[in-house]
Order: sequence, then structure tokens, then C-alpha cells
Amino acid sequence: VRNMSWEDELATYISPTPENKGKKIKSLKYQLADMRKIGVKNNKYQPFRACIYTVDTITGKPKEKIYRSEKVRMTKNEKWFYVHIDSLNIKMPKEGLFIVMEAITGKEHNYYSVAVRGGGSICAIPAIRVNVYNPNKSNKSYVKRNTNDWELYNEEYYFCMEFEFEN
Repeated sequence: VRNMSWEDELATYISPTPENKGKKIKSLKYQLADMRKIGVKNNKYQPFRACIYTVDTITGKPKEKIYRSEKVRMTKNEKWFYVHIDSLNIKMPKEGLFIVMEAITGKEHNYYSVAVRGGGSICAIPAIRVNVYNPNKSNKSYVKRNTNDWELYNEEYYFCMEFEFEN
């Protein structure tokens, strides 16, 4: 599980495949989670913004934001949280796209932190599950912190975010 700080962005590259190339994106899917190992419950219900970025074909990093949702939040405990965008007619290009989770600012939130068992606190921002990197997929993940530059998250893991396409 990976937590965020205020205004961080987490991105996962989704490559085009013969099955999804040129297909319309129906929804963005996020596998949110609590950070139970450190004693945090219900942070998966905190608000964030769902985004889509194009790919910089030179660096392979996220380039331009083409979609940014209003604040969204998971309201019931499910494996995947969906943000439906089928009315926008965004299609998978040959370069692929990044699905992004953007943390809101502290000013946009009603409170800044959630308590951690045993004392202390963390930012009141949802956490996302991570998977072990699969060399047969190109799901590399990036993090953008307050530096405004995208950094490779970890070559061994990627964030559990994906697109759902129309049939």
C-alpha cells in the first residue's frame, strides 16, 4: 500500500494493446486500501481527483493532463473504486495513457490528518494498493511530489490503477 501527501500525484502507464487500442475509456479504476499495518483505518474513503495524462514519447513520463475530475471518494467498501467517464469519448491512443490519482490540497479538505494507532498521524489522503512488477506488462508507475517532476516510483512495483474500456 502506498500513501500520498497533499498535492502528490501517482501515475501508472497503461499501454495500448490490440484489444484496447482506439477503444473508448468507460471508467478509471482505483484499488484503494487502508494502511492497517501502521494502524490507519478508513483512509481509503478520503477524497482525491482522478486524472488522465498523455505520454511524453521521449521520456516515457506523464506529459499533459487531458482529464481531471472533481473531488471523488469511495463510499462503500469494494475491491475497485470506479470513476465513470464514458460521456467524454476519450480513446486509447497508440502511445498509451497514464491513469493518475491526484491528492487534493489541505485547504480543500475538512481536516488535515488521520490518527495512527499508537500516536502520530498521516495526511488524510487515500492510499492505493501496489502490485509486484510484471515484465510482461509495461505498467511503470511514477510519483510527482512538490518538485513538479515525475520520478519512477519503484521498478519492483506499480500502482493498482487501470482503465475499463467499452466492449
